[in-house]
Amino acid sequence: MFIRRASISTRLLNPRFEAHAEEWDTDFEGDCLVITALAKEADPILNDHLKTFHYDEGMFIVGGEFRDGYYIVGWFVIPVHFSDAAESAAIDFVRLGGALAAILRHLRQVPVAQGGGNGSTA
Repeated sequence: MFIRRASISTRLLNPRFEAHAEEWDTDFEGDCLVITALAKEADPILNDHLKTFHYDEGMFIVGGEFRDGYYIVGWFVIPVHFSDAAESAAIDFVRLGGALAAILRHLRQVPVAQGGGNGSTA
């Protein structure tokens, strides 16, 4: 998913499932969805805004380094829950969707730098 803010650069969200949330120093254990927030360049406004992300089931961990041509802004870490059906270990995407919607809302609220573009997201 790409997020465009003003005319500065393109943001990239790179999701993956991981088996051990505790490796991320979280308050929850077990499986998690980790979404790496990447940018082509460091953006202090974006960094400061993402640090304020709060959600009951999820957190943002600050990055701050360049790797392979991208700036790692940080990681959203969200616990993954499974359906109650004993015969299937299906991910509860409805519950996961609430956290994903909260991330999208938060990204849409990133302030636009003075003299920047139109601040639209896509």
